[in-house]
Amino acid sequence: MSYRRSLSYLGVLLAVGLIIWLVIGSDLTLVFNEVKRFDIPTLFLLIGLQIITILLISWQWQLLFAASTITLGFKSILMMNFVGTFFESITPAMKSGGEGFKLVYLKRLSVPFSASSPVLLVQKTISFSIFLLLTVLSFLVMVPRLEADLRQLIFVIILSLFVLISLFIVGSFVLLRKRTQSKHLHRFKHAFHVLLSSLRQNPYKTLLLVFISVLIWSLFALKLHLVLGAFAINTRVFESAFITYIPYAVGLLPLSPGGLGTFEATMTYLLYPRFSDYSIAVSITLIFRFISHWIVFILALIYISIARLFKRSSFYE
Repeated sequence: MSYRRSLSYLGVLLAVGLIIWLVIGSDLTLVFNEVKRFDIPTLFLLIGLQIITILLISWQWQLLFAASTITLGFKSILMMNFVGTFFESITPAMKSGGEGFKLVYLKRLSVPFSASSPVLLVQKTISFSIFLLLTVLSFLVMVPRLEADLRQLIFVIILSLFVLISLFIVGSFVLLRKRTQSKHLHRFKHAFHVLLSSLRQNPYKTLLLVFISVLIWSLFALKLHLVLGAFAINTRVFESAFITYIPYAVGLLPLSPGGLGTFEATMTYLLYPRFSDYSIAVSITLIFRFISHWIVFILALIYISIARLFKRSSFYE
């Protein structure tokens, strides 16, 4: 058995174990009733906000492709993101599984790795940097309200995420500075410099890309704020942001497929007992996770299945 496959199995076991641990400690009848009674208009509003999030992400990619002089229709980019979403949900590697399949899909659209990889690098750098900044800010605001052990734990989580993101960025730029005669790396460098030159010449587009990332991550915090409000839990915006971003920080660590289990356990731990009892905390976590993750996964599955079954080019041009 390969080392990578062993890690995948361990990630699945961790996810299953954490889910079982959450379920055992809760009143399943209460959880089921709370989920069933969730406000339907709020549910549709949350789904609408999630769809807006998907469209914003695709728009950001489209802007980057345009800056790289790569012509791709919006529907093709939407399909690319759905393909990535599907595979990132089943691979435990800081979304690298999903991103890899995005590149494979783009190659099938005659966009070589050397041209699509720089776009991926810049998009992830912007997204992760904004996420890390918002996570740190929400943590700093919450520091006076947290117990010492929780402060230390969250500090370790943020530091681990910072190290991973830094390694990703530094490793990418070391590769760019590497002196080699590889034609593939040469093409990658050329495409990367074309993209950076385009962004430098148009700083407003760069600011727009940053603003889109801020808006995307802010929408995630807003969605949790609405869920908490539906349960009559009054929190301030920065508290909702904190409860949102820390579980995502844990979920981004390469521990389980799509952060499954680690995300849910972290959010429940942050909610209980500070804001609600345990079963309510589990209910809130499940609803938020359904909106922010499983709805997207289901939409991706439906979109990809229709395109494959009926061979409708209108779904991906």
